Amino acid sequence: MEQHPDAAVRIRVGHPPRRIHTHLSPGPAPLVWDRQLQITNRLLMWSLLSIMSGVGLILSRVPLLRGIGVQAATWGAIDAAIAVIGQRASNTRLARPDALEPGTLARESRNLVRILLINTGLDVFYVLGGALLAATKGRQNEEARGHGVGIMVQGGFLFLFDLYHALLLTREERPRP
Repeated sequence: MEQHPDAAVRIRVGHPPRRIHTHLSPGPAPLVWDRQLQITNRLLMWSLLSIMSGVGLILSRVPLLRGIGVQAATWGAIDAAIAVIGQRASNTRLARPDALEPGTLARESRNLVRILLINTGLDVFYVLGGALLAATKGRQNEEARGHGVGIMVQGGFLFLFDLYHALLLTREERPRP
């Protein structure tokens, strides 16, 4: 493997947690493994914020806010699980001897972009489903309207989150002049 002049040793704690992996980075650009860690950490932060605000809203006496809170806490728990599982899977793949080979990096990056773009499409359906719930059952039931609004908020955030990261990775994949 050809070494980039700006190459640096990168040490990451992998899976299982006490296992340490040392790799020589092929260049100055962030590796897909670094981006994966950033994405999962950011998703985990969003999930914790969602859970905390959701629990606070669930305690409200206002049915609309309770509905939003249930959705925030539920989606937050699901997002946290996705972030933790995603990072563990990434760490397992990072532990492979070919983890920094150009072909492996390109494949991992393509797979991550594909997953993010699929999720972006699903996020649109979440927002539409939340809007439908708010407009139908939510007409006569404040808490149901809150559930619909809560789904729209979570789906809207995830749409922007997934799209941003997919575009970032796509931009980084382009060859540099």
